[in-house]
Amino acid sequence: MLGIGDLFQWERFVTPTVIKVFYWLAVVISLLLGIVGVVTSLNTMAFNPFVGMIFLIATVLGTLNSALHEQYLQDDRSFCTVIFGLLRPDGDGDGFTVTLARGGHAAPLLMRADGTADYLPMPLGPLIGAWADVVFTTTTIRLNPADTLLLFTDGLTEARAPATEARAPTTDPSGRYGDEALRAFARELAPSTAAAAVTAIISLLDSLGEGRQDDTAVLALGARTADNPMPSA
Repeated sequence: MLGIGDLFQWERFVTPTVIKVFYWLAVVISLLLGIVGVVTSLNTMAFNPFVGMIFLIATVLGTLNSALHEQYLQDDRSFCTVIFGLLRPDGDGDGFTVTLARGGHAAPLLMRADGTADYLPMPLGPLIGAWADVVFTTTTIRLNPADTLLLFTDGLTEARAPATEARAPTTDPSGRYGDEALRAFARELAPSTAAAAVTAIISLLDSLGEGRQDDTAVLALGARTADNPMPSA
């Protein structure tokens, strides 16, 4: 019986080379759409900075998701977690407006000048690259003078944390350092400058020793104060 495959001989046309061409074409189109979105966002920011920042963050994360999702579909299963944001100086020059969105990434810690500290309540967001149709929701806060915003990767909270003379045993049932231990650490540390927060986290990582099983990145943002006229990060 003569079939469609005999008529069109798909194997002559759907070769690995053709598949790769269409794959990279899809990636290039995604990137071009992303560039158009960025330009549109910048134009919007000229008239409405707040709306423009939200549009720009959604465009950047959406473009990254599209590019990684193409690889994910090629059995590469490439995905990642991301937190991305923009800072805008306030008109009075005493702080910043911070707009953030995340895709599966750990929530940042906000240490206020009054000594309080807690995770920033914001939507978790989807893993970058795992799905085609995704939506990212932004969260906006004001970073006041002497406030510090601490961003970190999960290599910190997922480290094994045996008890030492300087550190009580973690309450995380998995035996890892955990979110609650880090929250308590931040509350003891606050208020803190950005530089002091990073130094404290480095000391904490050193105390974990061989319990660290993954790489860790830390970024701290602080607004200027009278004693510290330049913002630190």
